[in-house]
Parts: sequence; C-alpha cells; structure tokens
Amino acid sequence: MKFIFTALAIFTIIVSMTNQAFARLAIDVSALTSAATFKCTKNLGFERAIIRGYREAYGRNPGGGIDPNFLKNYNNAKKAGYTYIEVYMFPCTGRSTCKTPRQQVNELVQLIKTHRVIVQRVWLDIEVDPNAGNWNLGQVRNRQILKEFHAVWKSTGWKFGIYSVAYGRNPGGGIDPNFLKNYNNAKKAGYTYIEVYMFPCTGRSTCKTPRQQVNELVQLIKTHRVIVQRVWLDIEVDPNAGNWNLGQVRNRQILKEFHAVWKSTGWKFGIYSNQYQWKTITGNINWILDSSLPLWYAIYDKKPVLNNYRPFGGWTRGTGKQYDGDVKFCGARLDKNVFR
Repeated sequence: MKFIFTALAIFTIIVSMTNQAFARLAIDVSALTSAATFKCTKNLGFERAIIRGYREAYGRNPGGGIDPNFLKNYNNAKKAGYTYIEVYMFPCTGRSTCKTPRQQVNELVQLIKTHRVIVQRVWLDIEVDPNAGNWNLGQVRNRQILKEFHAVWKSTGWKFGIYSVAYGRNPGGGIDPNFLKNYNNAKKAGYTYIEVYMFPCTGRSTCKTPRQQVNELVQLIKTHRVIVQRVWLDIEVDPNAGNWNLGQVRNRQILKEFHAVWKSTGWKFGIYSNQYQWKTITGNINWILDSSLPLWYAIYDKKPVLNNYRPFGGWTRGTGKQYDGDVKFCGARLDKNVFR
C-alpha cells in the first residue's frame, strides 16, 4: 500500500528575491503555528517569517479584524529564533459591514504598537476569497479601495508592499516554485516512491498550450534528474483560477490535447478527478477520455479503502483515492491518500 502526501503545508514557502544573485527563504503563516514548527522551518534555512495580522470579514467578524493567532504566532516565531518577522494584512472589502480602510489599518497599527511587536514590513494581501465575498464591488470601486489602503499605509510611514496570488504573476501557468524543494525534502526523509501531479492552466486566453505546459514540466524533471514514478493530470475546477470555463466542448478538446501530449512522452501518467468534477467539466459523467489510464479519485470519507468508488468517465475502478484533505499531522497540513 502506497501513500502519497500532497504538499498543502500549514505555511507557504516563499523565495524572497533581493537581487538576481541573492535570495532569502521565507515562510508565511495564518493558522496557529507552534514554536517547534517555526524552529523546524528555521533549521531548514527559512530565515524570515511572515505572519497574518489582519483577516477578512466572515462569520462573527463581519467588518474584518485582528487575526486571533497573530500575537501567539509572533511570540512562537521569536521563541524559535526568528529575528526578521513581517506581517501581512488580508483586508475586509466587498461587504457593507466592512470597516473603512483607515479603520482597518489603524486597528493593526495600534495592536502592533501596544504590544511592541517588531515587524520589518507590512504586506497588503490582494486576492479573492470566495468564502469572504471580497473584491466584489466592480473594478472601478475595487481600484478606489486599493488606492485608499495605499494612501493610509503610506501615511503611517511604515515599510509596506503588495502581495497578490500566483495566478496573476503566472497567467499562462508555470512550474510550482515549491516542487524541487518538496521533492528533495521527501528524498531526505527516505521516500523512494515519489509521483508528481500537474494542475494545468485552462480557461484563460493567456494559458500556454497543453504541449508547452507539459514540455515545461518534462524539461524541469529531466534537467534536475528528478525520478518520478508517474505524473497525474489534475482535472478539477478552482474558482480562483477561472479554469475549465470554456464550455464543455472546448473543455473536452483541451483534455484530449493534454492526453495526446502526455502519451507522446512515453511516460506513465494518470488522471486525478472525481465524479462531480468530471461531470462539471465535460458535461457528461460517462464521457470517456481514456479509461485504460490509472484513476486517482477523491471521496473525503476519511476511510483509507478503495471499495466505495463511484463510476465516471468509463473507469470501472480507481487506482488511488484521496480520502481526507487538508489534515494537520507531522507539523503540516497534508492530504491523505490510499493506493493499490
């Protein structure tokens, strides 16, 4: 029985570039993170910690508020030996209950001053969170809100910067910046059976062609002599990426193109999806791409068994199952899987 752990860590690994020849590794955290985890990341060479200090509106915080984990994470990072600590702010936007940009910034500034928190820089996190309903006021008003936050932060005299999601910086798709580091860490930990999955760019006019995307990954694997047993093509909708939104006919054509390119490489590959995603993307739960390929499906029932497969796409059974997602264990958040 093989277990694959997809790397959805409690922190994000960041490479902070100061010039072309020099880089510093950093982590960013929002979930409550122990001093032991911070110590572990510091020992692995991650010199900077970026901690969420302010979070968006949802539930009992309709106007936005200080992240309840902020001070605890800050103190844990200090205990672990971090001396270069930054903070990021996920602002409240898009709701009538949101505090003004000035009120939100002042809340964070006052907390930092009151508790004598020493931060090198504040980052304004600009990204859509469907659960928060933010940035939904139209482009004109969104731009105005950005200008207001910019003006308030500038008036503080503090160092600040902008963070935005990778979909913006890599509009055509690109190599996951954590891939090689995660691969090497897995090898150091003793893993000898390692596979890789590809979340392709689809649905944007800026997306590279299927051949270009596959070639990028193949070349990287060859160049760095990465040994992988199989490549999985991840077929699922991500609302933040705006993928698989070209209609069922075009979606099927794109799937055929990716299939043809991977087949031409001669490499072992398979499909990751589930019944709901397949129907949503292709329009027909029974539409067949290639049922001879291995199938890795997702049913989050917390049961590491393969006897409850729900048929789709012509597959009569699955090779693997993702049975639990975003689970905290071994000091990180990971997905759990079982394979034949």
